[in-house]
Amino acid sequence: FPSTICGVVHAPNAFEWTKKSTKINDKKQFDRAKKVANKVLSGKAKLTGTEALYFKAKGYKSAFHSKRKHLVTVGNHEFYK
Repeated sequence: FPSTICGVVHAPNAFEWTKKSTKINDKKQFDRAKKVANKVLSGKAKLTGTEALYFKAKGYKSAFHSKRKHLVTVGNHEFYK
C-alpha cells in the first residue's frame, strides 16, 4: 500500500470516483473523512474489531473481492481481508 492517505485513495482502482475526477463534490463529507483519518494516524482514535484491508459497496460484483475472505457487512459496505 502507498504510504500516504492521498496515495491510497488515488492508487489504481482504489476508488471509482478518482478515475473520473479529483474534484471534491461533498466538502462536508470530505472534511469529516480527513478528521477521522488524522485522528487514526495520530493515535487519538483506534480502529478495532476488524482485520479488514479492503472494502466494496454491497452488491458490487468484483473478481478481486471474490478471492478474499468476507469479514463483515456494515451498512452498504462489505469488508474483506
